[in-house]
Amino acid sequence: MPSGDDDDVVDASEDHPLTLRDDDVAGAGAGDARGRDVRGSMRSDDASSSRRRRRRRGLLRRLPRVNAWTVLAAAVVVQACAGLTYSFAVYSDALRVVYPRQRDVDLLGSFKDFGAYFGVAGGVLYDAYGPSVTLVVGALLHALGYVGVYATVTRRWPGFRARPPLWRTAGIIAVASNGNSLFDTAALCASMANFPTRKGLVSGVLKAYLGLSSAIFGQLYDAFVPERESGGARRSAAFVLMIACVGGAVGVAMSPLVRIVPTHPRRRRRAAESAAMFRRVILALVALVAWVTLAATVNDPDLIGASIPAWVNVALTTGMLLVLLSPWALLRGVIFGAGGGGGCGRAGGKRARQEEDDELRAGLLPGGDERTSDEEEEEDEEEEEEEVEENPAPPALLRSPPLLRGQTSSSLTLAQSARSVEFWILFATLTLSSGAATTLVNNQDVVAAACGASDAASSAALVSLFSVCNCVGRLVEGLCSDAGARAGAPRAATLMAAQSLVAVGIAVVCASPTPGGVFAAVAINGFALGAHWRATAAEKAASAAAPGVSAPR
Repeated sequence: MPSGDDDDVVDASEDHPLTLRDDDVAGAGAGDARGRDVRGSMRSDDASSSRRRRRRRGLLRRLPRVNAWTVLAAAVVVQACAGLTYSFAVYSDALRVVYPRQRDVDLLGSFKDFGAYFGVAGGVLYDAYGPSVTLVVGALLHALGYVGVYATVTRRWPGFRARPPLWRTAGIIAVASNGNSLFDTAALCASMANFPTRKGLVSGVLKAYLGLSSAIFGQLYDAFVPERESGGARRSAAFVLMIACVGGAVGVAMSPLVRIVPTHPRRRRRAAESAAMFRRVILALVALVAWVTLAATVNDPDLIGASIPAWVNVALTTGMLLVLLSPWALLRGVIFGAGGGGGCGRAGGKRARQEEDDELRAGLLPGGDERTSDEEEEEDEEEEEEEVEENPAPPALLRSPPLLRGQTSSSLTLAQSARSVEFWILFATLTLSSGAATTLVNNQDVVAAACGASDAASSAALVSLFSVCNCVGRLVEGLCSDAGARAGAPRAATLMAAQSLVAVGIAVVCASPTPGGVFAAVAINGFALGAHWRATAAEKAASAAAPGVSAPR
């Protein structure tokens, strides 16, 4: 083929590669064209994948992100189901139908307390598998345990038609109560790990929701379990079935959200914005306390003189549930598409996107995820200086030696704690004070009936009163404990005051065996027991106790 023709063919190959006649030249020209097509398609694929990433990223920003605030909002809902052991008085009358002797019911109440306060198994499970698995296991124990209680009091299921053995019912109640303990362990420990510099505040807020849980379910009981002419035993059985289903469903539903999440370094330094978020959570808690108090008041016929219409009760319950879920709305700026703790609204979203870009860049660039030790040390020193400025060490505690020669370390194993004097002093005081308070809690309906209170006031109303006062006691103890620590008083002083209030509450009902005396005693003991367990939890959080031991309730 002439050279001129060759030149024409080569020129044609550049413009029309598919019209070549010569196999060799056509192969070369087609290879060049395929190279250009591949490069163009690669650029097109990069652009389309970039658009897909942007669309996917925008969609994810509109969905709830599992960050520290998401975990806290989910933990609030979990804790609202974690204190149902205090509602024993609502269904204890149904247990008395099955077991007429009072000492048998007292034994069941003791096993209920044992299951609620035996937290070693929950702590071991948490350390081994984390909060999500702990919460799922707790939901299963809770649901199965309370379904077993329902089968016991109804006596309609095979194996439960005859009077069940007392030991089996005691074990069932212990399992149900221990499920509540796992709720508390998972929600509290995960939230405290996500807010390492706000452990006391997080503990106080979540413990307050736990204390309010019986009042919340008491209102659900009044609204959705109507009175029946057949007596209170069947109504109490319906209450047990309700808490079994609702509590188990909440535990399973919240388990993917309750976990320990990593925190970006920039997020730890926004203390003012974090404080603003916590103020919103506390505001929601105070509103819930006020709403539940209003609902419990209007549902007490001894106070208002008549029963309220059903639609009013449903409206009160709907409002209560909306207030309970209000932290999700108040924290929407840091939950729905704004990352973890960077404020709310447009500014929070902008900061969150900047942090996401930093994290993505750190993962893509060589060595981008490695921060120098000097930078880490500087950030740690800044955080420590901020904590010292906010919570200076009380001079009185630094100067005064301990009265007894015991352990001076704040991080001890369980075996080391058992060899210390302080451990046994704390154990003895907790046993005596909490034992007296829980005895009144477990039998408050019987005490109220013996003092002349009506049946309506001796069950759900007393449980709601106790629950509200328990919540307030946890909040007040947190404020007093922090103020006392800044003034130089030991945190155990608030524990001593709470234990003294327990004695006052018992003395009130002994000195005034009237319906008013019972209400006053239940209110005082609810407040004292809430402050009591909040102080115990604060002591554990401050001392950084050994793994394998869950938080006290």
